[in-house]
Amino acid sequence: MPALVIKNLPEDIYKSLKRSAQKRHRSMTQEAITLMQDSLVREGEMQGYAEPAPLAYAGAFPLTPAMVSRWKRKGLE
Repeated sequence: MPALVIKNLPEDIYKSLKRSAQKRHRSMTQEAITLMQDSLVREGEMQGYAEPAPLAYAGAFPLTPAMVSRWKRKGLE
């Protein structure tokens, strides 16, 4: 798989990418790839991708397997 090295990355971009990755429970590499992919899809530069990747859950509280199971039993998916 190809690799990409970014030299002289501005500090504010690095910090923003790090915060964004943490918020979405992704590595910085995964977050950078997702952001680039979403941007290229929106601009029509990537063929074969219908829409940007979904964002990770960013609700007010963490979801647990017990909560999901309870909602499924109640019919709330």
